Amino acid sequence: MRLKHITFQETDREPWIASQRQWLAASIAAGGLHGAFGAEHGGQARVVFLWESDEALRGFMEHDHDRALAEAGTVGRYAALYLDVLEQEGSFVGATYVAESLAWVRDDGIDDWLVERKIWAEATRACDGFVGSLVARGRHACLVTTLWRDRAAHERYLHDVVPQIRMKTDEGSTVRLVRFEAELLPMLTHGAIV
Repeated sequence: MRLKHITFQETDREPWIASQRQWLAASIAAGGLHGAFGAEHGGQARVVFLWESDEALRGFMEHDHDRALAEAGTVGRYAALYLDVLEQEGSFVGATYVAESLAWVRDDGIDDWLVERKIWAEATRACDGFVGSLVARGRHACLVTTLWRDRAAHERYLHDVVPQIRMKTDEGSTVRLVRFEAELLPMLTHGAIV
């Protein structure tokens, strides 16, 4: 699977949602879209499009992207990453909250990052309220997205579990880390992770 991850800054919520609904419709119509979700909070937003294959994403980019851009436009400043899916677990069913960590990893640190990721995954998977996760990787960027039953479940995880995991890991392979969390927007959710 191939993932297109778009980070938005300086968004105005309602116009951004309207624009992304059109993008989602165009992506579904193109075929090959496995799943998608979006979230926005305080002028920052994320959209994730999970494509069945690199060929499906490439087909959308070559044949449908420009028409979708002309019809839907874009709202706010944005940056896109194209990542390969390494792991996926669970689904969107029952999830209302998303949290992500986007890490830029040293060239010589990817193996360490992957080992530590397994420690994080095991502890996260055992948490009450955990619904699903998605791990993807580009050349230097690694994305971990977790889906939660609700914000309260994620907050319990942050309070009760994260400090314990940090004692077992050092995150020395990470050069830069950006975190984002928000309510999932049902109108921008399509398909499932698995």
